Parts: sequence; structure tokens; C-alpha cells
Amino acid sequence: MTQWKTLAGFIPVRLLRSLVPVLLAVGLTSGEACAAGDFVSASGRDYGPFRTGLILMHLLGLVLGMGAALFLDIYMLRYLYRAPITPANVAVARLGGQLAGLGFAALCVSGVGFLVLYAGVAPGKLENPKMWAKVMVVALLMLNGMSIHERILPQLEASTGRPLLAGLSLREAFPFLMAGSLSIVGWMVALVLGAVREFNFVYPGQLFLGAFLVLFLLVLGSACILHGWMQDSPGAREAGHRGA
Repeated sequence: MTQWKTLAGFIPVRLLRSLVPVLLAVGLTSGEACAAGDFVSASGRDYGPFRTGLILMHLLGLVLGMGAALFLDIYMLRYLYRAPITPANVAVARLGGQLAGLGFAALCVSGVGFLVLYAGVAPGKLENPKMWAKVMVVALLMLNGMSIHERILPQLEASTGRPLLAGLSLREAFPFLMAGSLSIVGWMVALVLGAVREFNFVYPGQLFLGAFLVLFLLVLGSACILHGWMQDSPGAREAGHRGA
């Protein structure tokens, strides 16, 4: 119960109120990409209700997973170089990670459900390169989430009393920068691939993955440059010395 009160005290409510309708609208738009008649089997059985259930689960996963992940990315910005980490920050990060994990699990289960549905009723949809590119991006997000849970969160807890990245060399800070960059770019690319119907059966999967890689490298490179610049700032040096 304490964790929920702590989270409620830090979440920018206006931001989340504006984010949720946008995610729901995007998810509903994506869910309308196929006509209901596409999911009637050769025997005449209508799988439309099953598909509707998968869409609802996918929407829930999108709101929880992407919402929690982006919130944590934004929330932790002030604690990277200036403000010291507190036990409350660690509690927020752990709870946010749990919510993101629940959302990601819902996305994965519903995603597998869509693949099974397509294989049984509409096998032609499995030939969509965009869909498989999205599957690969989601797989990378899963590996990144496991890395954050196993490596980043324990280091976050160990950093209590000082800013997370202040005083760290680029080599020491690189895992944090890479995890944050992959989270931001991965969720955004997965959202676009799931929502933009104009990409269906038009472009090869290599194009989507190449664009994802370029965006990731640009964001990661920018984060590394920013890290070097922030380390040279007087405020970051002073915060690092205080926490040492």
C-alpha cells in the first residue's frame, strides 16, 4: 500500500490523463485494421469475439507497459546527475517496473494469441513483414526489461544518497544509457509498427529494423554526448562529490 501512495505522489497526473486516451485511440485504430469477416473459419465459426478479447488485452498491455516505461524514463531524468536517489525513488522504480512487466506480459500473451488466430483462420496475414519486425522489436524490449530487472534496479538501490550517474565514467554509465535508449526507441517503434496500417505488406522487414537501429544509435549517441557534457558541469561534479 505504501508503494502505491509513493507512486501516486510522484506521477504527473495531467501527463497520464493525456497519455491514456492517446494510447487507447492508437490501439483501437490498430485493432480496426482487419474486417470482422476475415476471422470466420472455413467451417463458418466466427472468431471475432476471440479477436476482440485479444485486442482488449493488447490495449491493457499497451497502457500499462508503455505508460509505465515512459513514465520511469522521464521520472528518473532529474536523478541522473543532480538530485540524489532516495528510498522513495527506488520504491517508485520497482513498482513502475512491476507495472511495465504486467503490461508486457499482457502484450506477449495477446500477441501470441493473434499469431495463433492468424495461423488458423487468416494465414495470409502471417506474411506481413511489418508484423515480424514488430515481433523482433518486442523481443529486444523483453531482453532489455530482463537486464533492467537484473542489473539496473540493484545498482539504482545501491546509489541511494547520490545521483545515479554523477561521477561515473562513460564505460560505467553505458549500461544505464543503453537500457534507457532502447526502452524509449523500442516502445515508440513498436507503437508505430502496430498502429500504421499503411506499412502492411508494403515494405520489407529489413527496412523497419534498419530504421529502428538508426534511431537507437542516434538516441544512444546523444545520451553518451550528454553524459560527457553533464559530467563536466559544476553541479554534477558537486553532486558526485557529495554522494561519494
